[in-house]
Amino acid sequence: MSRILALAYRIFLQLVRDKRTLVLIFLGPVVIMGLLTWLLKAEKEPIRTAVIAKDKDSEMMSEILGELLAGYTKVELIPGVKETEIMESLKSKRINTAILVQGGGIDNLQAGNRAQIEVFLEGSDPMMSREFLEEFRRIQKPLLDTLQGVLFLSSDNLAMILPPELEFKFLYGGENFDETDYLAPGVICFVAFFFVFIITAVSFLRERAQGTMERLSASPLSEFEVIIGYWLGFL
Repeated sequence: MSRILALAYRIFLQLVRDKRTLVLIFLGPVVIMGLLTWLLKAEKEPIRTAVIAKDKDSEMMSEILGELLAGYTKVELIPGVKETEIMESLKSKRINTAILVQGGGIDNLQAGNRAQIEVFLEGSDPMMSREFLEEFRRIQKPLLDTLQGVLFLSSDNLAMILPPELEFKFLYGGENFDETDYLAPGVICFVAFFFVFIITAVSFLRERAQGTMERLSASPLSEFEVIIGYWLGFL
């Protein structure tokens, strides 16, 4: 056992004293994560969105929301999605998001009632979800301005229109999840495997060039002890 530990200790010291190996261990993952970040920010497909009115009284509000979202170049409106099909459409990737509107008719708004809006997001792409939520929140002011024109209200009476109640639902993940939560498990495993493979290959090449493998073959160490010693050293 002492011979195995001695061999493992020699391998460990050899790796620590090699500045190039240390740079590869500590700077390599940073470079890879930087490249992944650049790739993730590349141009993406439009966000497929369905705007659905829960009943006839909700049609006016849903049409206004659809027109406002249609003005955003990264949103593609998908017609023909029913309320009962929302979750199934999200799972099948037919849509990425859905907006279900309840209320918002002229009579309800004039009576001081709020519309209720449920926003459904597929959630597997956190960047897309965040981008859509930012755009959805951005159109809240234009929405109130449009409702002001529909109801023929003056600026002084704009406070009569109460903003809609918003509720966000995610099929996967949540509003606080980001790219790291989704990518970290797979990236960490890949980076660990990749760099262990490179470092091991470089180390064995150096051992072969220095004749260490031949000297170990002539030593009292068995093949099993050599394998376990190298394994512990790289571990």
